[in-house]
Amino acid sequence: MGKVWKAVSRAWPVSLFFIALLPRIFGLGQFLTSDERTNIFVAGSAVVQAFLRGDFRATYWHFYPGVTMSWADGLGMAAQWAFERLTGATTLPLSAFVDSDIRQVMVMARLPYALLTALFAPALYVLLRRWLDPRRTDRRAQWLSAGAALVLAFDPFLLAHSRVVHGDAPVSVFMTLSMLGIFLYLRNGGRRMFLFSAVMGALAALTKAPGQFMALAAILAFAGDWARVSITNRRFDGALARRRGLELAAWGLVALAVFVALWPAMWVDPLGTVRHMLAETFGKVDEGHLVYFMGRATKDPGLWFYITVLPFRLTPLTGIGLALSLPALVRPLIARRRQPLTPAAALLILLWLYAIALLLFGNLSPKKQDRYLLPLFPVFDVLAVLGLQFIIYNSKFKIYQWGMAALVAVQAAIALPWHPYYLAYFNPLLGGLPRAVETTLVGWGEGMELAADYLNQKPDAENLYVASTPSQTFLPYFAGRGENFYTNDVALRADYVIIYRAQ
Repeated sequence: MGKVWKAVSRAWPVSLFFIALLPRIFGLGQFLTSDERTNIFVAGSAVVQAFLRGDFRATYWHFYPGVTMSWADGLGMAAQWAFERLTGATTLPLSAFVDSDIRQVMVMARLPYALLTALFAPALYVLLRRWLDPRRTDRRAQWLSAGAALVLAFDPFLLAHSRVVHGDAPVSVFMTLSMLGIFLYLRNGGRRMFLFSAVMGALAALTKAPGQFMALAAILAFAGDWARVSITNRRFDGALARRRGLELAAWGLVALAVFVALWPAMWVDPLGTVRHMLAETFGKVDEGHLVYFMGRATKDPGLWFYITVLPFRLTPLTGIGLALSLPALVRPLIARRRQPLTPAAALLILLWLYAIALLLFGNLSPKKQDRYLLPLFPVFDVLAVLGLQFIIYNSKFKIYQWGMAALVAVQAAIALPWHPYYLAYFNPLLGGLPRAVETTLVGWGEGMELAADYLNQKPDAENLYVASTPSQTFLPYFAGRGENFYTNDVALRADYVIIYRAQ
C-alpha cells in the first residue's frame, strides 16, 4: 500500500497540471479583449521584429515593463510559425508572420499564458506540501495542498485572465511563487529555494506592477524573520541581522541579474531604459486611469475601491473560507504560549500579512482597476482553503479527503458554467452581475464577437459600416467596416451603432 501511495503522490503534479489546463485551453479564439491588439502586435510582434534585426533598445515597449509578455507572445507565435513552415502552410519569414491577421495568431499568442497558469497549480501544490509537511508523510497535508491548488485553478477571476494576452495572470503566478519561496527559505534554508524565489521575483518585476512589490516584500520578510527571532529570544540578534542583510542583498543581486539578462533593452542602455521606465510609470500614476465606481466616473476612486470591488470577484466558497480563516488566525495567536504554531497556522499568519501589505501597496496609486490586484486572489484561495480545513481537519482521513474534494467540486461548479466568459462572473452573494454594473466598470470586450455574428447575417453585411467601442474587439469578427466612436458625428454616419456596457 505504501508503494502505491508513493506512486500516486508522484503523479499528483502531472494530474494537477492537466486538470488546471482543461478549463483554460478550449475556446481560446472565442473573443478579444480591449488591450490584446496592442499586447499581441506591440508587446509581441514589434518586439520580436526588433530582436530579430538586433535593435535591442526597441524591445522596450511599455513601462510595465511587460518583458515576460513579449517572451510569451513571441514563443507562442514562433511555435506556430515553425509548425506552419514544416507543414508548408506558410512561406513567410518569422518577422513577417508575426504581423499576420490577429485571429490567425491570437490562439497561439494566448497559449503560453494558459500553460503558465496551468503549471501554477502543481507548482503551488509542491510548495504548499513542503511547507505543511516537510517530511512528506502526512496525507492530510497532501490533500490540503492539492485542494488549495485546484480551488485556485478553478478561480473564475484567475481563469479569465489566464486566457488572454496580458500581464495580470503571469504577475500573479510569479509573485505568489516568489513569496512562498521566501517563506520556505527563511524556515528551511536551501540554495535552490533561495534562487527560485529570487528568479520568480525578477520575473514578477519584468511583467508589470505590482510585481515590483516583491522587492519590498523580500525586505519585509527578511527583516520580519530577524525581528521574530529577536523577540522570541528576548535579545538583539546582531549575527542574524547581518546574515539576513547579506542574504537580502544576494537575493536582490540574483533578481537584478535575471532582470537584466531577460530584457534586451537593458543589455545596450540600462540607465536609459530604467530612466524611461520610471518617468513613464510616475507619469501614468499621476495621470490616473478613468474608472467607474459607485455611480460616477473618476480617475481616483479612493481607498474604498479595492475593498468594495474585490469581493465581487470572489466566489462564495472563497469568501466564506476567508471569513473562517480569521478566527482560525486568532486561535493560534491566543494559544501561542501554550503550544507551538502548526505549519498551517504559521502559513495562515504569513499569508494574511502579505495580503494586507499588498493591498496597502496597491492603494498607494490613484490608478486602480480590479485586475491590478489579481495577485491577491491566489493568496485568498489558499487562505480560504486553510480556513475551511479547520472545520474538517479533526475528522477521519476519509472524511477529510472527501471534504477537500467537495471544496474543489464546488469551486469548479461555480466557475465552469461561465466558460468561456469567465470575465463576466461576479459574486452572486453580492448581487452578481446586475449589482456589479452599478458599482464598477464591467466588460473588457467579451461578447462583441456575438454582435459581429449577428450583423454578419444581415444582407450585404460586407458593405455595412458600424460604430462601436471598443472596435478592436469587434472588427476582427465583422465582415464589414467600422471604427471607434466617442462622439455623435461618428455614430450618425454609421449603419449600426453598438453600445457596450463599459462604454
